[in-house]
Amino acid sequence: MAESTVADGQQLLPLIDHLARVGRRATDTCSSGCLRPRHLIALKVLGERGPLTQHALGAALSLDPSNVVGLLNELEERDLITRRRDPADRRRHIVELSDSGSAELTRTYREFGIVEDDLFKMLTAEERATLYSLLSRAVAALAPADSTACTAAECAPSACTADGQAELSFYRERIRQPDGGPPMLRRLLILFVLIAGVSLVPLLPADAAARPPHQILSNYENATKASLARDCGFSQPVPGKHATSLWLFCDTAVYGFNSKGAWGLTGFITGSTAAEGPAAPGLVPTNLSELTSVNTRLPKFPNRNAPAHFLTIPTGLVTAEGGKCGATSASYAASWISGVARDPAKPSDLLISFDNYCVEGAFKFHPEGFGLAVYDPANNKLTTRLVFKADTKTGLTLPQQVLSSPVVYGGYLYLYNYRCASPSFTCPASAKNAVYLARVRATPSAWDNPSAYRWFTKPDTWTSSPGRATSVIAGATVIAGLNVGDYRSVGQRFVLIAQESLEGAFTAYEAPTPAGPWRVKTKGTVACPSNSIDCHAIIGHPELSTRKSLLISFYNPGAVPFYNPTAPASTDGHLELAAFPW
Repeated sequence: MAESTVADGQQLLPLIDHLARVGRRATDTCSSGCLRPRHLIALKVLGERGPLTQHALGAALSLDPSNVVGLLNELEERDLITRRRDPADRRRHIVELSDSGSAELTRTYREFGIVEDDLFKMLTAEERATLYSLLSRAVAALAPADSTACTAAECAPSACTADGQAELSFYRERIRQPDGGPPMLRRLLILFVLIAGVSLVPLLPADAAARPPHQILSNYENATKASLARDCGFSQPVPGKHATSLWLFCDTAVYGFNSKGAWGLTGFITGSTAAEGPAAPGLVPTNLSELTSVNTRLPKFPNRNAPAHFLTIPTGLVTAEGGKCGATSASYAASWISGVARDPAKPSDLLISFDNYCVEGAFKFHPEGFGLAVYDPANNKLTTRLVFKADTKTGLTLPQQVLSSPVVYGGYLYLYNYRCASPSFTCPASAKNAVYLARVRATPSAWDNPSAYRWFTKPDTWTSSPGRATSVIAGATVIAGLNVGDYRSVGQRFVLIAQESLEGAFTAYEAPTPAGPWRVKTKGTVACPSNSIDCHAIIGHPELSTRKSLLISFYNPGAVPFYNPTAPASTDGHLELAAFPW
C-alpha cells in the first residue's frame, strides 16, 4: 500500500463526510414531492432513450425484476410514467416518460443546482473545477477493473438493497453525463459517491458506459437499434464541460431496418460526423449525442438525433485521372478528420486537422490537401484554414499530403505523417518506411503560411524544405496510419501509435517531447478477424486512458451490429474501444 501523504490534522474523509451529510439534508428536505435518486435515474433513462421494455429499464438500473415492479408502481402513482402492452408481444410492458415526469425531472435538477451553489459558495469557479477533477480521479481509482456487481459480502447491506443500487447508479451516472443535469450537480454527487459505498463504484447503468472491449455507441443507435459503421474516431475533452469529450468521426455508414422491415444500408455520410458524450477513464462511451453540421444551431444535449455532416464537403477536388471528383457515383469528395487538440491561441476552442481526399472506391484515395480548422464547441462555429493544397500539375511533396495528430508543446504545433513505399498491403522495414514530423509556431497567423513550417531531419535540426525531411523514427513500420497524443496526465509521456498491418497489429512508441527520441513502449493487436484486410483507424485516447491501460479505438470490419447481432454479413463493421496494458 502506498504511504499516506496526508499530514496530521488534515484527514479528508471527515470533511467529505460533513459536506455529503449537509448536501444530503438539503436535497432530502427540498420542496414537497422531491424525487429520490432511484426515481431520478429511471426517469432520466426514459427521457434519453425513449420508451423501453420493463426488462430493459431494470437492466439499466441494475435492479432485479421484482424491484423494478415496485419502482414503476411508485412512478405511475405520481403520473410520472405510463405503462402499456407491447403490441408486438402482449406479454411485455412498454414504459414511457410522461409529460409530468419530464417536468418533475427538470424541477428536481434545478433544486440540486441551488443546493450546490449554497454548499460551495465560498469557492471560486476555478476552485470548484479543481475539486471536481481531484475527486473524479479518486472515484475512478476505487474499484477493481473486473468488478461488475454488488454482493452482500462486498458492500454495506444497505447499499446492496434496490434503493442502494439505484442510488449509486444514479450518482455515478450523473457524474459521467455531458449535461450533469445541471453541470454543478456532478461535482456534488462525487461527494455522495465517496460516502454512499466505496465498493459500489463499479456499478454503472447500461446506458452510460461500458468496460472495454466494447462498441462505441450513439444514443441514436440506442433509440432506433440502428448501427453506425464509422470509419475512424478521434476524441478530445470539451473545454468548459467536465468529463465530456467531443468525438470526431470519418465516413459514417448507417444500417438499420427500412420501412418494409428489411435490414440494410439506409444512409451514407461522407467525410465526417461528430458527437459529444461522457468521458470516464477506463470506460467506453455508449451514449453519445450527435452534433449538427458546423455553423448551424447547436443541438440540445443529451439527444437521440441522427448523425449529420460535420465538416462541409470540399469542392474543387479531382480524380487521379484529372476528372471532377464526385461527377459520377464512382467517386466522392471528403474531408477526413486526422486529429484534434486544444487550440493554443484560445483555450475555449479546439484545433482540428483534416485531409481532403477524392475517394474512388475501396483502397483508392487521392489526397489533395491538408487543413486546420478552429472549432468553437460552445457555439458550433468553425473557421477553416487550408494550409497545403494540391497542384493538379505538380502535386504535393509527400510529407505535406496528409498531416495529422496536432500536438502543442513548447510554443510549437507539431504535425505528423507517414510513408510506406511498398505497393502491397504489407510494409516491411526494407520498403523505406518513414514517419515525418513538421512543426510551426503555435500562433494562428503562422498556420496559413506553408513557408513557416519546418521539417525534421535529425535531432534539433529542421529544414524549410519538405523534400529533405527524414524519418523521426528510424526503421518504423507503418502501413495504415499513425496517431500521436499527450498522455502525461496519466503518468506516461507523448505516445505515437503506428499501425503495422491491416490485421490490426500496432506498436506504441513513447518520447519525452513530440520530436523524440522515440522508443518502443508496447505492442499489441486489436481484435479484428484474422483474415481481415481492412482493420484500421487505430487511435489512442488520452482522456480515456489510465495509469495502467492505453485505450485505443479502431474500426473492426468484423463487428456485428450491437442491437442486431444476426444481421446479414454485408453490415459494414463498427468502431470499438479496447484497453492495452502499458
